[in-house]
Amino acid sequence: MFRSRRHHILIEAGTYKGETTAFFAQHAEHVYSVELHQELFAAAEKRFAAQSNVTLIHGDSLIEIPKLVANCQGDPPLVFLDGHFSGMGTAEGIEMEPAESTLRKLTDVAPPGTTIVIDDLRLFGSGLAGFPQLDTITAAARTAFPRAVIRTGLDSIVIEVASEG
Repeated sequence: MFRSRRHHILIEAGTYKGETTAFFAQHAEHVYSVELHQELFAAAEKRFAAQSNVTLIHGDSLIEIPKLVANCQGDPPLVFLDGHFSGMGTAEGIEMEPAESTLRKLTDVAPPGTTIVIDDLRLFGSGLAGFPQLDTITAAARTAFPRAVIRTGLDSIVIEVASEG
C-alpha cells in the first residue's frame, strides 16, 4: 500500500518499541513518529539517533498528528494510527483511543491521496472500555472522508482518501 499509493512519508501515532518506525524507515523518505510515554520516547530516541530520516515527537498524537499531516501538502502521507492506551508501560493521552477524534481533526488538513490506517481493528466493538463500536469508527471515517475507499483487513481499517481529479 505504501508503494502502490506512492507515499514517501509515514506519520505514526504510537512509537512504542519502534518496530513499525524501523520497518518504514527502510522504505520512506521520512518517518515521523509520535510517542507520549516518556520512557518509550527516550528509548526510541536512542534507537533512531543515527537515522536522519526519522523524526520523533514527544507528545499526544491527537494534538501532534494533525499538525504533521497539515505540513504534508503536496506529498500525501501514510498515517498509521496505533496510539491508543494499552495498559501498564504505555501512556494515556487526552483520549484512551483517539482514532475517531483524530479522523475529525484530519478532515480539513489531509492532502488528497493520503492513506490512513487504524490498527487493532479487533479491539473496536470488543467491549473494552474506551474503544468505540466498529460501525462508529467506520461512520466517523465516512463522515470525515466521504469520497474515500474504506476497507478492513489484517487487523486494520484502511482509509484511502481520494486523489485530486
